Amino acid sequence: MSERLFQAAGATTIIGIILLTLYASQLEPPLTSITDVSQDMLETNIRVQAKVCGTHKFDGGSKILKLCENTTQLDAYLPYNTAIHIDEKKTVGKTVELTGTVETYNGRLEIVIPRAENIKIVE
Repeated sequence: MSERLFQAAGATTIIGIILLTLYASQLEPPLTSITDVSQDMLETNIRVQAKVCGTHKFDGGSKILKLCENTTQLDAYLPYNTAIHIDEKKTVGKTVELTGTVETYNGRLEIVIPRAENIKIVE
């Protein structure tokens, strides 16, 4: 009896891991306004939608998308491996949807975008 229970528990665990792996990429955090991003969200994965009002390209190839909403501005940092896939000139003036992690850099909040797939031009 206990051997059958152990086998059932093992099978259930394996099926659960497979399902989580398949559906993890489809799970998205709820949409958050950049005006609501705060220190309480540090290290949290968030999804925002905002207009790109400017960009900055670093010598090493990484980029910043400057997001604007009303009077709020927030930087989205794109590491080199993400930035090489994004033409920042095509994003300025567009509304984008980004998914990334809230971090601080030089005392300022920013969203770090780990993959190009986490950037969608909405309009």
